[in-house]
Amino acid sequence: MRELPLWCTFPNPFQAHRQIRKNKAHHKEYNTYLEKVLPPIASRLSKQLGWKVNTTIVHAMYKACSFEYSLFHNDKHWCCLFTQQDLLRLEYAGDIHVYWKHGFGSGLGYKMACPLFQDFVEHMEAKMAGLPSHEDERVRMRFAHAETLIPFLTLLVSGCNQAHQTHNRDSNAMSII
Repeated sequence: MRELPLWCTFPNPFQAHRQIRKNKAHHKEYNTYLEKVLPPIASRLSKQLGWKVNTTIVHAMYKACSFEYSLFHNDKHWCCLFTQQDLLRLEYAGDIHVYWKHGFGSGLGYKMACPLFQDFVEHMEAKMAGLPSHEDERVRMRFAHAETLIPFLTLLVSGCNQAHQTHNRDSNAMSII
């Protein structure tokens, strides 16, 4: 079995998690977007349901919709309260969160994914060129957590372009995954 290169190990995940949590740009972009889209949804739902719905409840209702749909493929309870546009806006809020927390918005994701991406491309090029060191290798498997895969998959889609994602709906994190 091949030994992992040093960059594949993550020496202090707790420090990295603290660094990501303290990322002010993440909170600013995410909260700015939520402050823009949640109040109109809350207002509409308040009128529709006949009781006061605040933005925290909207967020909880969307989470319930997401879980209900992912686990049971059921959109008849929580999801039916939202319009298609509501769902797209709330989904995009999640994309902003993923971008700034695990993607290139934090910078950490980029630092973790670029060496893996480089190794991936070099391995594929060597395999296609038929280099002797790669002839006997039928498959190369790697195992990782979502926090490592999301930046890597983002790199596969976008290359090393680090364009910041803000409030323009031009990509969808879940379509990458």
